[in-house]
Amino acid sequence: MEKIDSESTKVTDKSSDNVNCRCKLESDKTDKISEALSIAQGEFIDVTKSQKSYVGNYASYGDIVKSVRPALTKNKLSVTQQVKYIDGIMLFSTKLRHASGQWVESQIPILQKFIPQNDKNAPIQRFGAVLAYLERYSFRILLNIACDKD
Repeated sequence: MEKIDSESTKVTDKSSDNVNCRCKLESDKTDKISEALSIAQGEFIDVTKSQKSYVGNYASYGDIVKSVRPALTKNKLSVTQQVKYIDGIMLFSTKLRHASGQWVESQIPILQKFIPQNDKNAPIQRFGAVLAYLERYSFRILLNIACDKD
């Protein structure tokens, strides 16, 4: 689990949906990662929507990764995702890393209300479904990937 300096982190109000998290979300310098991401974004290919649901087609996490991985790798960028706790708050973290050591991160609190309570699946399956959505959407948001009507 990643330790975050208490001077750069403040999480409050664990009992409600009003989570205030002021975490350090980027490295001290971001010039190299910003340039590399800008170039990579120009090289991203359109995302193929291979999955079907009752509301239409959508892009799976694999579809999205496949459309951007070559451009990220070429520009010395990688993405890591993890669940971590800061002051008792569970967060889903997506971090864009550059070979220079620079990084940018997004964090989404995993609130209890996100996890469906009234279905027949085991709790770990419900949690896995929440993580699957967070994995896909946080990746898209961090890299600014458009998937129409997804």
